[in-house]
Amino acid sequence: MLDYIHKIKTVRRFGEQGQLAIMWVVLLGVVIFPVIGLGVDGGRMLNAHSLYQQYANQSARVAASLPAGATGQGIREQEMAIGNYLRNLPNVSLYGSPIDFGNATVCVTVETIHPIPTIFLGIVGIRNFSIKAEGCASGSDNLNSNEL
Repeated sequence: MLDYIHKIKTVRRFGEQGQLAIMWVVLLGVVIFPVIGLGVDGGRMLNAHSLYQQYANQSARVAASLPAGATGQGIREQEMAIGNYLRNLPNVSLYGSPIDFGNATVCVTVETIHPIPTIFLGIVGIRNFSIKAEGCASGSDNLNSNEL
């Protein structure tokens, strides 16, 4: 009788092998993969926003370096100067018109032409992101030709 009980205790249960491995796979797939994706795509978005902020600031400096006349001719010249500057940059366009506050301060908003695709966040439905950045400058800001 004791021999029979000993055999029952030592019988392996084949259905319970590998449960810990399955739990780790689920944990990695459900928790860690999205966190890594958020880090990668979030980092790409912050980097792109920083770059577009530089474009907006430089565009505002270009526009502020030109005089804006009361007739509105200066605004068109500012738009042309900004367009010439942004033409050489990839995936950037002027959003709206430059806003001239009259005291030689100009604000410019730039945006992406085509949305930037995500790498990991597409799995949860975020396929791409667009970026807008605004930069302001006054005519007293120094603008060197080597900064363009």
